[in-house]
Amino acid sequence: MISHNSEDFKAEKMARTLEKIDLNGHAYVDGTYTTKKSTLIVYCRTHNTEHTTTFDTYLRSKTGMACCGNSAKSKALTGRVYSPETLALMREAAIQRLRPVSTGQDWRRTPEYRKWETEVKGLWNNECAITGEKRNTVMHHFFSGARNNQNLMIRDKLLHHPHNGIVITQAIHTDFHDKFGYQRNNLKQFQIYVYEIYKPISSQAKHLSLEGSETRRYDLQRIRRLQERLEETKLELAKALPPSLAQLL
Repeated sequence: MISHNSEDFKAEKMARTLEKIDLNGHAYVDGTYTTKKSTLIVYCRTHNTEHTTTFDTYLRSKTGMACCGNSAKSKALTGRVYSPETLALMREAAIQRLRPVSTGQDWRRTPEYRKWETEVKGLWNNECAITGEKRNTVMHHFFSGARNNQNLMIRDKLLHHPHNGIVITQAIHTDFHDKFGYQRNNLKQFQIYVYEIYKPISSQAKHLSLEGSETRRYDLQRIRRLQERLEETKLELAKALPPSLAQLL
């Protein structure tokens, strides 16, 4: 008989993994826990490298990534101080470094994607646009990078556009994709998602002066500003498309 992990078990493993990723100073990139062999992609902020592994391997590893393990073994560079200029050159070199190609999410392993990620983090102050949290955040494409997106011309034109992305928590990211799927995503879906958050908050605010259970989780003014900013984002993305495609946004 084939045994399947329960949803509670998978959620617990996912939470444990995200917690360890945060404690290790890494950043979650991609991967959903189904079994212990499920693929996990993690980014090391310290060494500016991306690593593909499995959930089981990452959880069992002391440091999580080989780059951190090798660093722990060697003390040769302990105490060395780099100038801001040198650090900037090192970061740029890491962005431009070729990465091994693998199937499925190749577009995530390119210098263009790393540059896009950096620009999006800068635009959103490297914090969740909905909650303001800085931990357990991930990058979300408004228009999906999947090759079977509803319009490949829009996908290719906007894939690395800095306004085609937002920073949100992993929990919100999962909740969004549970509602809208993972393949044919667009900005309108995210606007609907934010609007569905805004409605109960706005309703409670009228009666509870921002003291309701929902309003303790989300801030009404932040959500309202986000709605306005998403409209501005739509205009920025439209500029990058020919009129025939811009009208589809």
